[in-house]
Amino acid sequence: MRQIHIQNKTVTITIEKVPFAIKLTLFILLIICFLIPITVTYFLFFSGLTLGILISYAFFWSIGFFILRFVLWNSYGKEVMDFKTNDIYYHSDFKYFKDGKISIKNKELEYSLSEEFDGKSSLIINNETEEIETSIKVPTSDLISLIEKLKNYP
Repeated sequence: MRQIHIQNKTVTITIEKVPFAIKLTLFILLIICFLIPITVTYFLFFSGLTLGILISYAFFWSIGFFILRFVLWNSYGKEVMDFKTNDIYYHSDFKYFKDGKISIKNKELEYSLSEEFDGKSSLIINNETEEIETSIKVPTSDLISLIEKLKNYP
């Protein structure tokens, strides 16, 4: 259970480490998306500020933002489930920001696993009306032992 960490009433599922070459490639793409509009502005500075320059900033920096999210997820990504008395709070943590905040009532919970893929599954927690499904794939044996621990939680 090296991807799953339990501390107090908080369960944290971390991603597997991504190879350095992939992180480096994504970082280079991020730098390129940041520098292209600045370079275009530098070369077209004397022709005046045009709509095309503003569109290039918006286009390349929005692509860069999504690449940044991907880099942060592959470097620091984790999913946190906080079990409170009445609710379960879930969010994805990218280190510098959090995403996908969900909460469900902590009554009549059912735990299940998604379909296996290469011996890995994701955890599904649901009650009568709401559902939380983790996006990180973890070895199925680790999730089965986690479910047993969660069922024995007070």
